[in-house]
Amino acid sequence: CSILGFKMLNRGNVYAALAALSLAGYPFIAATSAVLGVGSTVPSIAMRSLIIVLSLILIFSGKYKSSAVNWVYFALFSFWFLYGLRIYYDTASDHIELSKPTFEYWIWAFGACFIPSFGLLTLQSKKYLDESINYSFFLLFFASIFSAIAGGTTVDNLSETYDSGRFRLDSLNPISLGHLGVSLMLIASWRYMKNGRIFFFGGRNLLFISSIFLGFYLMLASASRGPLVAFLIIGVVYIFSTKGVKSLVSITIFSALIFLFYQVASMMGEVGGFNTIGRVMDALSGDDLNVSIRGVAFYGAWHQFLESPFFGASLEENITKMNPHNIVIEAFMSTGFLGGSLLMIILIFALFAAIKFLNKKESFGWVVLIFLQYLIASQFSGAIYNTATFWSFLAIVIALCALKSRVKNKNISIAYA
Repeated sequence: CSILGFKMLNRGNVYAALAALSLAGYPFIAATSAVLGVGSTVPSIAMRSLIIVLSLILIFSGKYKSSAVNWVYFALFSFWFLYGLRIYYDTASDHIELSKPTFEYWIWAFGACFIPSFGLLTLQSKKYLDESINYSFFLLFFASIFSAIAGGTTVDNLSETYDSGRFRLDSLNPISLGHLGVSLMLIASWRYMKNGRIFFFGGRNLLFISSIFLGFYLMLASASRGPLVAFLIIGVVYIFSTKGVKSLVSITIFSALIFLFYQVASMMGEVGGFNTIGRVMDALSGDDLNVSIRGVAFYGAWHQFLESPFFGASLEENITKMNPHNIVIEAFMSTGFLGGSLLMIILIFALFAAIKFLNKKESFGWVVLIFLQYLIASQFSGAIYNTATFWSFLAIVIALCALKSRVKNKNISIAYA
């Protein structure tokens, strides 16, 4: 088809590019800018603008058909309506002080999260995702290579310069860098396991195996606990979803990475100054200040919900002036019982659907792995209005359910025709 006069720009290409950019667009821009020694603000704005344009192309060129999961779409839009009301009320009220400028909440919530996820809900063929994994791997691989080259542990603030013990870029924090590594591991592992010749160590397989270890390096170097937790949980889930020889290979790779964790992390701490082991031990012992502050925000957010259960209380927790770093608790705090319940229902539906897709060995199973990664991530960091990758891949999982429902209904209609 012809879109905006470009014959080569068909709907599948647009969808594949949007999904890939939603996953790896910003890390690629940040890492490329760091290697070139230029600022990332302008390229980032251009990339975000491209995402919005691609989303609008999909939204306004899509053909919307009924399916058995229409109620999920309704629940999702209803949640965003309630959350939009919360943003409007808090940003328009003079007596509510927020930690960020008004426009940031609107731009991130609807420009970075809602509009792209709306575009991704218009999936018409799972073949779009077969192309998207190629784009995603390309962006993740080069973002990781460039990050490894340009990253460091030094933080240079206006007031001081210090060694944080956590690998980062100026425009990509350690948590995001750790998740970049996990995403690369997941995509590379999926490509390797689906390549067919898992015992052939040449060509593509060598590239995929190298990418797994590159992602593992970034995950450890970031010294971020959220990516580590996501990696561990998804590794176990993926192993249980595989069978036969591939299951043995999955167990071997995962076990090797777990076995190497302490040794490699300790060596990286001594050689590179990465504080991975120290941060894990601090969290387990309860001595980590960041964990304590987030605990205050978490419990404070829940108490604010209990004080105002019907309509919610605010966008941010009152004591710390930050979000609780858990989108479910945040949903109850900001939108009340109705909004929080809607989000929980959506997440439970998507989680069960994702596991079912993974067990059925669907070709788009990599989407499930990325969704699970960022679902786990959203329970430890980020806010509703800035977890763009999570919302995008939640939308893809829901869209896959709708597509499957339409195909099933079509087959039934043909059978009874």
